[in-house]
Amino acid sequence: MRLIRTWPQDMTGLDAKNRIIDDCERVYIPSIDRKPMVTLDDNVIHLDWDVAVSRDDLREFARRCAADPERVRVVPTLAHQTQRTRTGQPQTTPTHWMVWRQDYHGGPRIELKPGESPAHIFSFGLVYLPKWTIQGFIRDMPDTNLDDTQFANWHNRQTAYQGCPVDWDIPTVHLNYSMRLALTDL
Repeated sequence: MRLIRTWPQDMTGLDAKNRIIDDCERVYIPSIDRKPMVTLDDNVIHLDWDVAVSRDDLREFARRCAADPERVRVVPTLAHQTQRTRTGQPQTTPTHWMVWRQDYHGGPRIELKPGESPAHIFSFGLVYLPKWTIQGFIRDMPDTNLDDTQFANWHNRQTAYQGCPVDWDIPTVHLNYSMRLALTDL
């Protein structure tokens, strides 16, 4: 099992964004396409470039992954409402947890509430991906970006919508907000 952090190859337009600087192995990706992970040829604990987790919580998450190594696991990531999206458009999405359930027939996504599980759609903030899932996605969908939504939809088809466990007790910090502006309205 390898711990990695995906990192944008091109930081143009992202240079003012908050990020995590640490000694985690980096896998550089074009835009949001995480296909370079296939070269790792291993089970992966994946962290996004702007998500932090404590040492003890990371170790606990890794223990859970090792106990069930063939199953995807996810830690919910809180997405803060920001002033602008990645493309510079005004942001309209409120702060929310980035884990959802969805039925087999493709009904509406319903955001999970703290404590609920399983997740069918989830962010890649902190997620465990068994090797078979990374390789299978790339084999089945070579022309599709390996991003969180595309992967989750593929995974649902592979597992008959069984979903994956959500570890609500493993807190992460998602730095997708402006530190400068965080206290302006107090």
